[in-house]
Amino acid sequence: MDALAVTISTNSARKINAISTVLRMSAVFGLFQSVMPIFGWILGGQLANIIGAIDHWVAAIILFLVGVNMLLHKKDEDLLDSESISWMLLLGLGVVTSLDALAVGVSLSLTGVGVVMPALWIGIITLIICFAGGVLGRLIHIAANKFAGKIGGLILIGIGVKILIEHL
Repeated sequence: MDALAVTISTNSARKINAISTVLRMSAVFGLFQSVMPIFGWILGGQLANIIGAIDHWVAAIILFLVGVNMLLHKKDEDLLDSESISWMLLLGLGVVTSLDALAVGVSLSLTGVGVVMPALWIGIITLIICFAGGVLGRLIHIAANKFAGKIGGLILIGIGVKILIEHL
């Protein structure tokens, strides 16, 4: 759900015309959501306490910073006219939105459940949902044109706050 919300808000804030950009975002989020449970499963209980203690803080801080940047962006035209999202931002968002999937992998390893099929399905479903979210974000951008960057920033900040509230 976090990856979906980030995809919607990012695509609503940017003038992304190419379907390839929406597909790239969807693929990155699907890949991270699929790979992180496998990493968590491999690491097992070794990182369970560490991950559980900090994942929400890392995710909330990064989403908050990206959201504030979108809100405070001096020239909305620059943000809205950018045709693509940078790989660095996209990879960072992929990590942030999949930290909970890492914890799921740890949980699966502690219960002795296999991880390959769940990880595969998580990745496929995330890709499909994020693609639909990217298209929806594009429609929001068209409808809200002038305020899309601010709306996207508020959504990201809201996701960060939601993550903190859930873990406090």
